[in-house]
Amino acid sequence: MPLKPILILVLFTLLTMPASLAMGQRLQHPLLDEMPPGEAALVKQAFAAPAGELPTLLSGEGHGKLAIAPPDRFVYAIIDGKDLSYPYRDENGDQRRQQAFTQLTAKVSYQSPEPGETGGELFAVARYRLINNYRADLSHYPPAAADIDADYSYSFAEGGLIDGLSHDPAQEFLFDFSTDPIPVGISDLTLYVVFRGAAAQHGRNGKLAMGVRELSEPDHHVFWNSSDQVVIDKQLYTAEQIRRDPELFSYVDFNNNGILNEEGEPYIDPYPVSFEVIFSAREPQKGAGRHYLAAAIRDLPPARHSRLIVLTDQPAPQTSWITAISYDDPRDRTAWVVNHYAFQSAAVRTSPRFFASPLNPEGYAYRGIRQHHFLAEFQCSIIDRQVVMDPDPCPDFATERPAPKNPAPYPVQIHQP
Repeated sequence: MPLKPILILVLFTLLTMPASLAMGQRLQHPLLDEMPPGEAALVKQAFAAPAGELPTLLSGEGHGKLAIAPPDRFVYAIIDGKDLSYPYRDENGDQRRQQAFTQLTAKVSYQSPEPGETGGELFAVARYRLINNYRADLSHYPPAAADIDADYSYSFAEGGLIDGLSHDPAQEFLFDFSTDPIPVGISDLTLYVVFRGAAAQHGRNGKLAMGVRELSEPDHHVFWNSSDQVVIDKQLYTAEQIRRDPELFSYVDFNNNGILNEEGEPYIDPYPVSFEVIFSAREPQKGAGRHYLAAAIRDLPPARHSRLIVLTDQPAPQTSWITAISYDDPRDRTAWVVNHYAFQSAAVRTSPRFFASPLNPEGYAYRGIRQHHFLAEFQCSIIDRQVVMDPDPCPDFATERPAPKNPAPYPVQIHQP
């Protein structure tokens, strides 16, 4: 956990959202209505600018620019992909439900010029294009260009009062999007943070500062317990198959005493698996610094999966890292193994300035479930010495394994900052 407490924004006004406002909206909001016309026009101009750019007027006297950086735990937002709490209408006008982000954490600091005011108001806005044929299980992924809205939609975090901002160190803020969530079925995601000095809040000329950060599209990470089948000498078996076949039974019963799963023998029976998940910008073994627990999956049953959805600011082809601590020894449930793997965040962008195609569109499926990245735990035993020399002695059998009888994601414990 971070050594310093995160500054959570204190609400200073209660915003009642119109009942007709759907998730994702055009550029209208009470926060903008409360601003002086000139100030609101400047903010709207920033929201309409190309991705990653801010109006040059913000460099003028009385205004400034903010720097936005990832939080200590690296991911800006993380949710349990099992939660389908938010309604939307698909490309056919049918009512569906999908995942959405209700909290986003970021570090914010003054970039230029020196802050002239201490206190003020801080709020965040997410800009994106809706994917009209999005499905929560990625069954329609990747989207075609015609499935992505030409116009931007916006989600507003509720504003709050802060004591001030500084150049250094950056302060970490938790932005509350619970009244106006950021849907997962989106592309071209950009985060804006707006600071209004105390004078500006009272209708006078006060400091206005803005920052912008392009984020990846929501990234689906799926963790699997595939212990319902074992790999022995590059062949896939169930425990039942092995017990029914005398030759296979004898092959894994090394001391021929009729007892399987003994120490030193292949473990063939299904068992629960637990994961602790940490995200980072660099490979942890190479000294990336502090890492913070982002999520945990406790006692994931065999043939089940959990789905995490995250936001980073490193879309492909940039690389991020996951550290997955798994408790996967069926003989000792306190033993743990640390695995590291790199991933490239999804980048389904319509802007020609960016990597414009998603990751391996043909390679998303594992056991009939689609995701951007997966990690599967299973037992693999090599008895035949010739298999040891094989470049891939423990294949994952992604397409050969059966689809799960229960396709619903297993719950994830999200560790909020």
